[in-house]
Amino acid sequence: MNKQSLRGPFWVRRLRRSSIVCFTDGAGAGQETMLGVTIDITPKVPAKTAGFATGPVATQIGDPLEANIVLLTVQNGPDICLIALDLLYAGDIDRELRRWGEPLDLTVRTAASHTHYGPPTSSELPELGGVDEPWLDEVIQRIKDAIDSLRQSATSARPPSIQRLRGSAPVGTLRRRRGVKVLRRPPWLYAGVINAPDRRSDPIDSLDIIRLGSANYPQALLWSTSCHPTSSPMDQSITAEFIGEVRRVLRATFGELPILFLQGGAGDVRSTASVPHGTDRLLAEMKSVIGPKPWIEPSREEWLTWCGRIADGILGAAPVGQEEILDPGDGGRSSVTLPLTRRGEPLRLVVERTRLSPTIELIGVNAELMSSHLPFITQALGTNAVVYGYAGEVFGYYPRTAMVREGGYEVDLHHRAFEIDGTVPSDPDSLLRTALDSLGPSTP
Repeated sequence: MNKQSLRGPFWVRRLRRSSIVCFTDGAGAGQETMLGVTIDITPKVPAKTAGFATGPVATQIGDPLEANIVLLTVQNGPDICLIALDLLYAGDIDRELRRWGEPLDLTVRTAASHTHYGPPTSSELPELGGVDEPWLDEVIQRIKDAIDSLRQSATSARPPSIQRLRGSAPVGTLRRRRGVKVLRRPPWLYAGVINAPDRRSDPIDSLDIIRLGSANYPQALLWSTSCHPTSSPMDQSITAEFIGEVRRVLRATFGELPILFLQGGAGDVRSTASVPHGTDRLLAEMKSVIGPKPWIEPSREEWLTWCGRIADGILGAAPVGQEEILDPGDGGRSSVTLPLTRRGEPLRLVVERTRLSPTIELIGVNAELMSSHLPFITQALGTNAVVYGYAGEVFGYYPRTAMVREGGYEVDLHHRAFEIDGTVPSDPDSLLRTALDSLGPSTP
């Protein structure tokens, strides 16, 4: 497959013919066909970025933003479209694509990488930055056009193989721990949970990979880990952050295949590349008491080394179970109403399941999950699913029950920026379990 430059304004680039792939094993006839495509959604610069309260403006393109799409068609059921976006949230993109897909017998599942260096996408969250409507409309139309092309290209063919793998790499560290801060107003001193490395916790090092196609010739990859994409050394740049760099390394090995990243429970996780050591650690800890967070900005070399270790962890991943045949299905969707509102409208916690085979499934949640949510959800469902947050229209952070008593940004201090009113539920774990119970067991 030819590698082509993605530089320049995205709307003058065409959908690359080499990016549209029909995935089969080349033998016999069957019921399912899977197709995948990658499109460029990079905005023109200068462009606002959505991940930081100050709303910085990007003046250059560090690397392109992508929408990676896999279409699963089932003869006796609705098509399923998985869309992984290099954005903070899917926001209005998700809302419009779901509305568009309903009369087309199409189930849309969007997931955002949560890069903090992409444009705002949610008109519901103006505090995170105003939406560039022409760019957003163009992105939505390009995704629709890509899906239409994929559906028109679908043929009846035997489905490809699918296999889950697991790797490890020093991805992240928990960012919540107790500390002290000097405040600018009474009571002048704060003692409680602060945004700082929790060096006593176990590192976040799990990598989940789902390969579509054979081991010798993978035709699409889905992978997941948990880490806030906030450590890019590329100043004032639009960038997919570590997701884009890892993708570049993987494509150097496998070619221009669709690579879908599913962000796990990154709500309380930050990059190990941002953790200070030695003299930097002492200075950072001292500064944290009077304001700045005790993290460092890694050099480009340090950041690339960190990204390379993640890519190596994926390339060296070991299989979990045997290869299976792709057997997709919509596993359902459930929700619970939260005691929280935005401009008078109640917020809902939504859980959705996508089945890929009898033993491989995805569980998505429309919130910034915590890292400990992942084992909680798999245990509650009695499944070994790949769990990811940032699915669909994200409403904000969703804390664990133990965190509510501790407080902190992930509990309720983020509410102002997210325009959330109301009181955090005292037992959010119980509400999540209710939604999981309503979802029911997986049905192959």
